[in-house]
Amino acid sequence: MSTKRFFAAAAMFAVSALTLAGCAVSTVAGSGEAGGDTVTYTGWGGVSQESATMAWLEPYQEETGIEVVQDSPTDYSKIQQMAEAGNSTWDVVQIGADIGIYDGDFLEPIDCEIVACDDFDGEFAAEKYGVPLFVFAIVMTYNTDSVGSDAPTTWADYYDTEKYPGTRAMYGNGGEMNGAYEAALVADGVAQDDLYPLDVDRALEKMSTIKDDIIFYTDFAECIRLVSSGEAVMGDCYSGRVQTAIAEGEPLGFSWSQQVQVSEYLVVPKGSAHVEEAMKLIAYISSSENNGRFSEYMAYGPANPHAEVSAESEPNLPTAHILTGDDAPIFPDHEWYIENVKDADRKLAEWKES
Repeated sequence: MSTKRFFAAAAMFAVSALTLAGCAVSTVAGSGEAGGDTVTYTGWGGVSQESATMAWLEPYQEETGIEVVQDSPTDYSKIQQMAEAGNSTWDVVQIGADIGIYDGDFLEPIDCEIVACDDFDGEFAAEKYGVPLFVFAIVMTYNTDSVGSDAPTTWADYYDTEKYPGTRAMYGNGGEMNGAYEAALVADGVAQDDLYPLDVDRALEKMSTIKDDIIFYTDFAECIRLVSSGEAVMGDCYSGRVQTAIAEGEPLGFSWSQQVQVSEYLVVPKGSAHVEEAMKLIAYISSSENNGRFSEYMAYGPANPHAEVSAESEPNLPTAHILTGDDAPIFPDHEWYIENVKDADRKLAEWKES
């Protein structure tokens, strides 16, 4: 991956820090420098990293005696700088889906002699430089007080302001747009198999049909606030956040139909002094025995399709609701985005100003 592409991707996937952390804070417990039986894990911070700590990091430390030092938040420019210097203080890092996992100029190749790469024979494959961590989803969310008994189920319903009048919350900060381009095209009749190469112009044309009814947000918690308050009738919100809000009594509903599924990945930056130990930690986290444990703390599904999850957790997970036909999940093409995000962002900015 060239430096230019790396930073384009970094800008696009900086949203992951907001998505998964909410508020990223440092959790440094020591140093990732060479010496001693330690390995440094860096994530986005916040509740996501707290969940990873309980699900994987503390058990790994207890079972192996290897100290797992933590840091946050993930920073793509820092990964590059440390790799170029040949001295990374981070050993295992949680990143977005296409930051170098296909052609990692700044990452160590995954050692599939240690990591069970062949386990990842589902939608999210183990790539040359990254191993899938967990799966989360963007879902069509609605205010139950506003839509009545005939609840919406698809992105076509999201765009049907005659049947469901009112404003729509939509992520509007560019990049992959939280699946908004794909949702618009599917609502306009494009088959999922024909989504790529993405027709951004057609997506924006479809979005124009409800432009006056869109409230753009950039903070993912805002999607929940807008829809639960009734300020927006529907939104493209994160399933885990929606389910938490429902449990807290908010008047929300959502549909698993056409959910937009995304995975995070674990990588090892070049320059790590603990490459073998980093691979062992990744192997532990991504194994079929352990990968599903995270779901007990957050409603994200295991990326390893062979992982077991508890009967209590499973009904809340996006991976447990893989519908078929027109209702099947949408999987963004991250490689397409990293090649085309600059042009897509330009078109979006011009559309907003028009």
